[in-house]
Formats: sequence, structure tokens, C-alpha cells
Amino acid sequence: MVINRQIFPLSKAKKRKDQAYTRAKAPAEAVNYRKLDKEVKRSCKQDKKDWIESKCTEAQEAASRNDIRSLYGVVRQLTGVKDNTNVPIMAKDGRLLLTEREQNLRLKEHFEEVLNQPEPLLTADFGDTVMADSLEVYEGHISIEEVKRAVNSLTNNKAPGVDEISAELLKHGKESVAIQHA
Repeated sequence: MVINRQIFPLSKAKKRKDQAYTRAKAPAEAVNYRKLDKEVKRSCKQDKKDWIESKCTEAQEAASRNDIRSLYGVVRQLTGVKDNTNVPIMAKDGRLLLTEREQNLRLKEHFEEVLNQPEPLLTADFGDTVMADSLEVYEGHISIEEVKRAVNSLTNNKAPGVDEISAELLKHGKESVAIQHA
């Protein structure tokens, strides 16, 4: 990366500019500093442009592989949206737990309380219940509206079925694609 080579001379030039002890030397040092500063800024802009282009290429490859998760990950990186995974945990008394050790102990305490419950005193008895032998299934024609409703109710970010068509592709594909695969 070009920036690493340019920052050291820039810091030396700034030091020389700030420590120029004569009036004749100060303007020359300031000109030298401005020149190096421009080079560093130009290099930073070029590095940022190159990084964005590489991310766009990565997004294009993910889209061509139909890898929606990677595609949206790249979009999140480019837009700067960050997930807040560090959610504060409160103690029972309402104070905020700051250290990771305190938070882990509170989580352990919570799950011990939730999961270590006594056995219920009354249990349901299903002995006399008659189970249905068969389900009534409609075997008539399926309308286009029923197919559209079914496709729109599919969950995103799930593995495709045996037909290898993801829910996102069905939802955002053309109407004819949804009808052909229905």
C-alpha cells in the first residue's frame, strides 16, 4: 500500500515545517509539506476507490452465484451499516453489567432459572383422543393467485429445495418463472 511509505516522510516534513527557525526556511518547508500532504490524500482517495471497486466486483460475483447472503454482506460493508451485537445486559437489580464476566454470570443465572424448572404437577392425558386417519386435501386446479400467495409467504435466506431455486429468486423473478415452477 502506498500510504505506508508516504506517511513517514509526511510526518518528518510536518516536523521540519513546525520547527523551521528562520523566515526564509519556513515557506519552503510549508510548500514541501503541502506537496507531500496532497500526495498522501491522492493516494488515500485512490486506495478507497480501488477498495470500492473490489467490493463491487465481489458483489457482482456473489449475485452471479445467487449468493444473497454474501451480496447483502458486501452491501452492508459499502453502506457502513453495522449490526449492534453488543447489547447491554442488565442485572436483576436494574444496573447495567459492564464487564464480560459479569454478563456471562448473569446469562448463566438466567438460563439456570429458565431451564431448571420443577416437573409439572398435572400432565395432559391424550389416551381417549381419536387421531385422524387421513387429511382432506384439495386436489383441484390451483389458481395463479394461490401460487403468488404461496411464493410471497416463503421465507428468505433459506436453502433452496431439490429444484435449487431460492425463495428470493421466486419472489423477485418474473411472473412466468413462478408459473412455470408451480
